[in-house]
Amino acid sequence: MRWPCISPEHTKSRSHLPVFRWRAARPEPLDIHYKRGALHMRRVVVTGVGPVTAAGIGSAFWENILGNRSHVTRNKLFTPSPGQATAAASFNLEEVVSTASRVPHWKTVEHRLKRLENRDLHFLPNRTIYSVLAATQLALEDSGLDEQLLEANRENIGSIVGNTCGDSANIFDGKPSTMYTALNPAHGPAGAISMAFGFNGAAQGAAAACASGNIAIINAVEKILLGRTPLMLAGGTSAVIHQDVGWESYNRLGVLVQKDVPPELLYSSCDQDSDGFVLGEGAGMLVLEELEHALARKARIYAEVLSYSQRMFPTRMMVDVDEHGYSYVIQEVLHRAGLEPRDLGNQLLYLNLHGTGTKQGDNAELTAIRNTFDASQLGTSVFASSTKPAYGHTQESSAAIESIICALSLHHGVMPGSPNLKNPIHPGGFLLQKPKQLDYPLALNLAAGFAGYHTAVLFKKYT
Repeated sequence: MRWPCISPEHTKSRSHLPVFRWRAARPEPLDIHYKRGALHMRRVVVTGVGPVTAAGIGSAFWENILGNRSHVTRNKLFTPSPGQATAAASFNLEEVVSTASRVPHWKTVEHRLKRLENRDLHFLPNRTIYSVLAATQLALEDSGLDEQLLEANRENIGSIVGNTCGDSANIFDGKPSTMYTALNPAHGPAGAISMAFGFNGAAQGAAAACASGNIAIINAVEKILLGRTPLMLAGGTSAVIHQDVGWESYNRLGVLVQKDVPPELLYSSCDQDSDGFVLGEGAGMLVLEELEHALARKARIYAEVLSYSQRMFPTRMMVDVDEHGYSYVIQEVLHRAGLEPRDLGNQLLYLNLHGTGTKQGDNAELTAIRNTFDASQLGTSVFASSTKPAYGHTQESSAAIESIICALSLHHGVMPGSPNLKNPIHPGGFLLQKPKQLDYPLALNLAAGFAGYHTAVLFKKYT
């Protein structure tokens, strides 16, 4: 396998140390893996999805995505201070807790979450834990994995969950809990899944800002490809809507949209009038399964994970986005699937954009697409949309939620639209304003994170 080369070149400066310059080589396909002394080919498919968002949970989520409207409202969690953004996209906590209460060991987890050291102090629901447990339960139910099958695989099933610092309200407003250090930080959600379902497979957190969900999926896919397990749970969860910390931090960064329009019209991506995003919260979990294992139990398959790319392109400012980073991961993920960006072989490609709604970010992403594909492909064989305005920018869980959208889009043969998109900043017809009914084979999920994380996951329609 050839890797992008790092080659030292001496300069004429006073320093005798070499200067390293990046030379990108074409990545090789990643479909051959080693096991027990022999080359072994495996394929990974998506057999269950569990979305928990402001745009609905479970099956209602996909229906609302196709409804192509924003579910942003006035902030229901607290009253913003003067000068702060006023809109948010929060899920229905009562519905989420009701769903989470169906997990096998729910009483144990709930008891531990509520076990306060000082009984006089109030209990704050841990929204990251509740949402990820609800999302996992939904994904497992959706996958058709019954209790007997789960029991047979319990020792091998693991979970990798994108998250950074846990529930902001619990951190800054909550009271000391015996389970705080165990469940609230980045490693907490995956640990909670293992505790709630009794799984003994590999579990870990993936903290990479808004790219966390994709990185969790990539890491889980690799465990299956390496033969460590036939089944993994992967996704992300986030609950950062907090007045004095998350809210004010993003407010000071200048990335939260503030316009005098109704909340449901406030958030748009890739639009000439876009000037920021609306914070959302939620979770998304996927059941990833080795193909032969899925076929043996006659599982319904949404899509196949065809390839992936994970790269770091450090930026000068934390909120900057590198268009070259986007271009690189798009090219790499296609090359690894044996495809040429400018010659997809008559195959149609849908890109679910990171599409935060910031002018700099949206322009960088769309410029990368224009530089990567031929102009004749845009609007004919390459299409794109940004679905974040439907459920807000959910940070660490956004990439997982959008991977779910890619899998469902392929399965149902519908490319989702971009809610509130009226005047595309890059006209040309490839940016979908409304859902497009189309039986197509390839969906690519793009996600980037603060500091320069760039990721891409390519899904294929399973036939």
